[in-house]
Amino acid sequence: MQNLTREQKAALAQALLAKAGDLIEFWAETIEEEKVLRDVDSDAAAQQLSVWLRRLPGRAWDMRLPLD
Repeated sequence: MQNLTREQKAALAQALLAKAGDLIEFWAETIEEEKVLRDVDSDAAAQQLSVWLRRLPGRAWDMRLPLD
């Protein structure tokens, strides 16, 4: 396994955060494809993603995700 530099880890984290933001932005389309998520509203999904992702390296954050 390749060891990533701090800069590479931060860039990878930023890319993941952007994809999570896209997921929330297009939540209506997402739940059409995933039946198990149909009862989950976008705010609850965004909050859960924020909990999971807030410990990523770097200082980047996608503003489509809550900070708290």
